[in-house]
Amino acid sequence: VHPSGRYVAVGEIGANPNVYIVDALSRRTHRVLRDGTEQGYADLCFNRRGDRLATVGCSPDYMLTVWDWKNEKSTALLTAGCNTISGVGKDVSSAGNAVSKAADKSK
Repeated sequence: VHPSGRYVAVGEIGANPNVYIVDALSRRTHRVLRDGTEQGYADLCFNRRGDRLATVGCSPDYMLTVWDWKNEKSTALLTAGCNTISGVGKDVSSAGNAVSKAADKSK
């Protein structure tokens, strides 16, 4: 949910999934974010200012994508490598930056 409460981010599961930014008042799709992961979204989180959205993909890529969602553009992509990114959230000790949680699979 966007910090203003106005928008909700919804991620699809399945091949070539999208993220839909839905206006909570009108229930209409406001933006569509494409090509952020291969098989579905495991977690989504707006930053504190609400101008960025972080998403985490499911297996097999566990892609962490940061979006400029208003312009429907990704601003950063990170593959997890041998680790699994299991979620994103707001870091309350900083200026509202998104942080990731990972489980080390390299052992």
